[in-house]
Amino acid sequence: MDENKNIFPKKEESPLQRLRTYKSDVAESMKSGKQSLARMVVAESARRDSSGATIPPQEKRNIFSLKNIAMGGGIVLFIIAMTVVALLFIGKKETETRVVQVAPLWTPIFTEVDSKITLSNITEQEIKAGVARAWEQATIPINSVLHVAFVKQVTCIEGFCEAPVAISELLSALPNSIPPQLLRTLDDQFFFGFHSFKTTVPVLILQNRFYDGAFLGMLEWESFMPFDLAPLFQTGSARGRVTFEDVVVDNTDVRILRNAASEVILLYSFVDRETIVITTNIDAFKEIAKRLRTPNPTIR
Repeated sequence: MDENKNIFPKKEESPLQRLRTYKSDVAESMKSGKQSLARMVVAESARRDSSGATIPPQEKRNIFSLKNIAMGGGIVLFIIAMTVVALLFIGKKETETRVVQVAPLWTPIFTEVDSKITLSNITEQEIKAGVARAWEQATIPINSVLHVAFVKQVTCIEGFCEAPVAISELLSALPNSIPPQLLRTLDDQFFFGFHSFKTTVPVLILQNRFYDGAFLGMLEWESFMPFDLAPLFQTGSARGRVTFEDVVVDNTDVRILRNAASEVILLYSFVDRETIVITTNIDAFKEIAKRLRTPNPTIR
């Protein structure tokens, strides 16, 4: 039996001291209960700081990696894009809603009612449709005048600006038989509206800078005037023999055109050397001439 004991000799300790590691120290300390895990971690961290040990590069979080740079750039571009879209939307909304009147509307007479026609292309069809709509929708008291302002929208710093349509633009859009000599004498500003008495009739007031040229131009225009003013005055546009006659109305010389039944269908007069009134009714002419002579023209 003793011999069998010597068959497996007792294992001797290695002469080399067992290598200690941080892991083994932790395990040993945990077994002995001398230190908590948290205290050991803090102690190890302090040991490394004092010894100058550094965290290996692979353990550091590389915030400047290509992936992070691309992600950050994408976020920045998205923010910029959303800001630009918001600014464009706000700017567009303000442009659409802000309408500024850049010039006063000329009204040489007192008017009880006001209306407005906005023209985009200033064509004969657009003028005719706008006048018909204004005439149909207007509610004019008896012996009152409705002012119908023709305006257009133009681009300006504030957005869309509202400017009066010039008489040359308006008349040039009509059938266009207006003598150039007459157009050259006319001021840009004009008045258009309706007078209501027994009937509602259109009224056009023009301003001229040269009486002799305007007078000759009006005489030359007589042959085409009923046709050219048809879209504006909402009258028939049939051509035919046109003969005006001279009539005195309230001490004012008036040129009148009558139909076969001797009814007045068109008349015009130089109320003074600078002002021309065109209408289709003698009662309307009298009222407009009276208002022109009152000393209270208004600028709206």
